[in-house]
Amino acid sequence: MGHPTPKPVGLMEQLIARCPAGVVADPFAGAGATLVAARNLGRRAVGVEIEERHCETIARRLSEQVMDLWGGGDGS
Repeated sequence: MGHPTPKPVGLMEQLIARCPAGVVADPFAGAGATLVAARNLGRRAVGVEIEERHCETIARRLSEQVMDLWGGGDGS
């Protein structure tokens, strides 16, 4: 996604799924993989990113629709 240290969404989904319930916080949001993963799992999330270009990438990624292929309603 054009970020120097990308995090795979699939990995972030696995990690978030093992975390206690609540809001997911990512103080170094980068290209937004953690926020996308949280959204895919139906979790609320807050991300902080200092680079405006990365914020624009995050907004674009979060505006994309999640396709529920398995009918579980959680988008994962």
